[in-house]
Amino acid sequence: MKAMEAKLDIETRDDAGKGVARKLRRAGRVPGVIYGGGGDTVLVSMEAREALNLFQSISLDETVVQLNVKGGATERAVVQEVQVHPYRTELLHVDFLRAESAGIRRGPGVIPGGEPERRAPETRTAPETRTKVVVGLGNPGTRYDPTRHNVGWWILDRFAYDHDFEPFARDRKRLETAREIEGRTLLLIKPRTYMNRSGLALTNLRRIEGFELETDLLVVADDANLDVGRVRFRPGGGAGGHNGLKSVSQALGTTAYARLRVGVGIAPAGFDLAEWVLSPMPVEDEDRIVELLPELSEAVGTWADEGVQIAMNRFNR
Repeated sequence: MKAMEAKLDIETRDDAGKGVARKLRRAGRVPGVIYGGGGDTVLVSMEAREALNLFQSISLDETVVQLNVKGGATERAVVQEVQVHPYRTELLHVDFLRAESAGIRRGPGVIPGGEPERRAPETRTAPETRTKVVVGLGNPGTRYDPTRHNVGWWILDRFAYDHDFEPFARDRKRLETAREIEGRTLLLIKPRTYMNRSGLALTNLRRIEGFELETDLLVVADDANLDVGRVRFRPGGGAGGHNGLKSVSQALGTTAYARLRVGVGIAPAGFDLAEWVLSPMPVEDEDRIVELLPELSEAVGTWADEGVQIAMNRFNR
């Protein structure tokens, strides 16, 4: 079947790095890269709204994009990967693979407002037949999307995006999605009971056949006791003042389950903690967390494949 064609205007850029990417996005542009096909890797940027409108209107799996480089030659490429913001309809980065190399499968992309793109699941070694559960703590409702307390949901969304899960569906007290990879079921859960009552959404986990809390459950949460971007895997322990973890431990009757805590910044002296975690982060802090999401998604996968000790050694900092 002949591939569809589309066009997009782009510009080359000389500099790379997180600071450059942030400046581009604030100027209404999306950073990107073109590679493959035996040619040099080219750093580019594109107008954000134009790119978003295009990607929402085409099937990324079936479309070759003609990239009209300002002041340069035209490139033909497929969209290899699109990174999107965890709660805003915003593109963060686009990877283009030259059409000559298009036999390589493209990575997944879920374009806000468009259809999810699919890829074959990553092959992993030594799969287990039991169910693994990853719980992201947060609060339901758009007013809470940008808050520190919802970083657990951001990470879960990124993991679902990277591993081609179906969209989250409502199931009584939670949102969930699941898929089988190499004979093992991965179940992702977002409690809808609000942070302080998160455990109410998890009371039936023990009914899962063969499920062991100590090895098969990971709870992902924000941590207002850590600087922004600090990462802490732990095999168990106390709640550390986090009411969501406290609720989970009370509901399960144990603190012996793995947790991944991500620093969202320490509240200034005299600042009410509840107000702190229920408020949005400054742009610079949010950018740091968003840029960490691919690595945090990898960290969740490492826990599922190799356990909490390996994840601790590899990702704690």
